[in-house]
Amino acid sequence: MSLPAFLERYGTEAQCRDALMRMCREANPCSGRWLGGFRCPHCGHAGHCQLRGRPVLQCNRCKRHVSLTVYSCSPDQSCR
Repeated sequence: MSLPAFLERYGTEAQCRDALMRMCREANPCSGRWLGGFRCPHCGHAGHCQLRGRPVLQCNRCKRHVSLTVYSCSPDQSCR
């Protein structure tokens, strides 16, 4: 992907967050927690909301905050 195409797709924090949320809803081989969507790592509940002004999700059951990138793979990590 060219730099201009990358910047068009992921040029803002909101665009990056939206893309990451789309990936989290899809089957992700990097983490069992994200398979088929969000699951709270503390209580296992699927319901969540995104907090305004903060790049975290809040579990609807236990109210804990979860970063979008926690337990995700980076190019330097193994997905196993």
